[in-house]
Parts: sequence; C-alpha cells; structure tokens
Amino acid sequence: MDEEVDNAPRYLAQRREQIDVMKEAFSATPTADIAFSIAELYSPYICDSALRYYELAQSLSAGEMPHYMVVGMDNCRKRMYGGESVYERYYVDRVPPSDTHEYAIYAYEQSEAARAKGQDLLREEWLIRSALADIRSGITDNASSWMLAEIVFDKGNGDIERAYRYMQYSLDNAAIFNARLRLIQINNMAQIISRTHEQQQQRAA
Repeated sequence: MDEEVDNAPRYLAQRREQIDVMKEAFSATPTADIAFSIAELYSPYICDSALRYYELAQSLSAGEMPHYMVVGMDNCRKRMYGGESVYERYYVDRVPPSDTHEYAIYAYEQSEAARAKGQDLLREEWLIRSALADIRSGITDNASSWMLAEIVFDKGNGDIERAYRYMQYSLDNAAIFNARLRLIQINNMAQIISRTHEQQQQRAA
C-alpha cells in the first residue's frame, strides 16, 4: 500500500465508500469515465490502484484518450517512478488566458503537480487560480472549489464558513451540471462540512 495512506487515513476512509459505490457502477457498466473517477479517488493515496484504473480508462476510451485522463495517469506514474509529466511538456510556452476553461485545467494540473511534491501552499494557490478561472468562464463542473473546501476544512483553523461556502457552491453547480459522478465524489465530505457548519451555527445562536 502506498506510503501516502499513512499521511491521510481520514480522507482515505471517507473515500472508501465512494470507491465501493463506483466499483459497483463499474462492474455493471464498465466505462472509461467511471474507471477514471475511481482512479481519481485512489490517486492521492494509493498510486498503484489509481494507475490500474487509469489504464482501464485508457483501454476503454473510444479513440484517443482525452487529455485530462492522460494527465491524471501521467502524473500518477510520475509520483511512482519520477520523470517529467505530460503537463510540463504540454504547456511549455503556451499558458492559456486566465479567464478561460483551458486555464482552469492548466491551473488544476499545476495543483496536482504541487500536491505530488508535497507543496501544500502552492497546491492551494493553484486551486484558487483554477476555481477563479472556472467562475470567470462559467464552468459548472468545479473540481477545484470542492478540493479547496476540503483543504480549508482540514486546516482546522475554525474557518468552517468558508469551507461550507466553497462546498455549497460546488454542490449547486454539480446539480446544475447534472454531474452524478461528481456528486458521488463530493457527497461524503459535503455532509461532514455541512454537519460541522450546522453545529457551529447552533453554538453561535
């Protein structure tokens, strides 16, 4: 088991249920999107399992594998084996404008690279840039904002209100986007943040 499990046991436990649900869905309907979602759930904690599902996503992709899947798989391989990642090659001399969806993806990939290197503050900065680009470009599938909610909540500095706003924004947009897989991904953490926020409101009353 990847060493990172020891560094984040709480998050892994929270995601076990999500992973089990996604695996059941994959058994019933083995698609590239579901395999990729499972890989993304495993990726922060168990790289070998993540890589297995990235490769399944690749084998199930009709035609060329989408760029975002290639990046996820490549970054996972980099964390396991070292070397240059796809995003480092792909975005050389071609950083997109900061108010575009492409920039949101670029910034998100930069945040994943920072996470792989253990650069937590840099990861948070890139997630903020990605979330802002999502907002400016009108994108409603907001991975960056719910990841920011997790980061703010996990800091434990009492800033529950901000974590709650970020998570609620992501939930609302996932509902608009009708992103069932995204809702499954964020549901457990959303419930934890919502309960903590409610308890804080009750104490303040």
